Amino acid sequence: SGTDSHGTVIWKGDNFTSSNDLTWSNDYRVFGSLSEPGAHVQATTAYQKIEFGQTCTIDETGETSATGQPDQSGTFSFTNNWKDPMHVGVKSTITIGSKSLPDLPLYVSSSKLVPQQTMHLTPVDRISVYFEADDQTIGGIPNPTWPVDFTGSNPKDVTISYNNAGEWQDGPLPKD
Repeated sequence: SGTDSHGTVIWKGDNFTSSNDLTWSNDYRVFGSLSEPGAHVQATTAYQKIEFGQTCTIDETGETSATGQPDQSGTFSFTNNWKDPMHVGVKSTITIGSKSLPDLPLYVSSSKLVPQQTMHLTPVDRISVYFEADDQTIGGIPNPTWPVDFTGSNPKDVTISYNNAGEWQDGPLPKD
């Protein structure tokens, strides 16, 4: 069994204005993927709804099911009983402004989960914000980025700005 905390998923947004709200729900779906890191993520298995405390298992035929009593642990698991190693992914619904984007990947493991192994997943509400004009994110995340952390006792409502010097900052831009 294992935990992989190094998965990186890049979302794409467009039509941003001077003020934008980004939210996501804790309504998770997990999946297995044979896509390699750095590629567009495509699910190999069906998306399986999962709650904290449950385990999603992919069986030897490729079917997925979630078992276990839901709880408040903040963690769920994925067990690979299929024939091949695969990456583990987590999806949720992301909302930017009034536009709902269902089933966007929040996480994809950087290493494959081998057969007969279990990966324990604890969602972390932390993002990095950046601009990229060329839409070329496959090679990694460009600089500058600004981390926004919604975990623990940090505020669940954060304001950041991109100032005239081309730098990210906490809080709104000053009024002219």
